[in-house]
Amino acid sequence: ENRAGDLVLELFALRDIELGEELFLDYGVEWENAWNHHVHNWEPSEGSDAYVYPEEMPTNDVLRTVEEQKQNEYPTNLAMVCETKNWERSEGTIRRWQKPKNQWPEGVAYCHILGRERKKKSRRSGSDDEYVYKVALQFDYTDPTFGPDTPMESMYIDTTVPRSAISWIDKPLASDMHLRNAFRHPIVMPDELVPDIWLRGSAANDLVYDNPEVESSTNETDRSVVGEEDSKRLEGEDETGTE
Repeated sequence: ENRAGDLVLELFALRDIELGEELFLDYGVEWENAWNHHVHNWEPSEGSDAYVYPEEMPTNDVLRTVEEQKQNEYPTNLAMVCETKNWERSEGTIRRWQKPKNQWPEGVAYCHILGRERKKKSRRSGSDDEYVYKVALQFDYTDPTFGPDTPMESMYIDTTVPRSAISWIDKPLASDMHLRNAFRHPIVMPDELVPDIWLRGSAANDLVYDNPEVESSTNETDRSVVGEEDSKRLEGEDETGTE
């Protein structure tokens, strides 16, 4: 029923694709020239030296509490997230951590380390160097900050959270694609990939198709006239760029 629609393209290989073979999409000469110009003239943004990719963060380190971070903070572009099954809860609820069925997005929330304790030695691993964490969860995706003055009775807390359930993501609008000098350029579809009917005044035709009061015989006449006029207009634009 939604006539706005989305553009969907099916790609067909004209030969077998070998294992490990790379595939490249040709975005056209204009896009490639714009990219080369961007690379040639690119300079790091102010403050970019402090940016850290989430993938660069350790995955098995001992995490600092919010109190410890006052003296040794984490990169400012990053936010900590925890897997949690305990979404349906009231304020002030403290629950023992449970692994969610689905990790993203409904099984993950912003979190802040309130405390940690050494994990009991496992018979299987024999290790006593691991910690589990007490975290305050935050379910607002737009705000990853921690309110130090928030009373405990207003927090959502998980306990015994394993290190493997805690990771890092970019804060909203903090990733490199949001830089002022990030590369942006339209990817233009080649004319040969556009169906002919799309080039024959489709917008005007939609007005005819959507009007039940217009008789079918009139529709046929209107469509042919619109198609001829728009076809001439498009031909003129192809040569000069203007009518």
